[in-house]
Amino acid sequence: MAKLKRFVVDEAHCVSEFGADFRKAYARLGELRDRFPDVPFTAVTGTATDKTKSDIKVLLKLKKPMEFCTNSHRPNLYLAEEVESKTCLTNSQRKLVVE
Repeated sequence: MAKLKRFVVDEAHCVSEFGADFRKAYARLGELRDRFPDVPFTAVTGTATDKTKSDIKVLLKLKKPMEFCTNSHRPNLYLAEEVESKTCLTNSQRKLVVE
């Protein structure tokens, strides 16, 4: 039988009620620690306040968590507005371009 190697929680900010997309099922992910105490956890998020990061560590019952933060500057992403005609565009007519 295969052995679990790691749990990875993407969008980990959802664990916290302070996260942008709070999902109650995410708050139960810490129960996995009780069932599998020796399996490592990795929690990943791009949007977490200090309170949310604290909640992630507590609610997922992380043991000796290491935190890695990077700059959010992404030079390959930009927003542009394309004008398709000379008339005024409404918000619903504007396009979001991400490359």
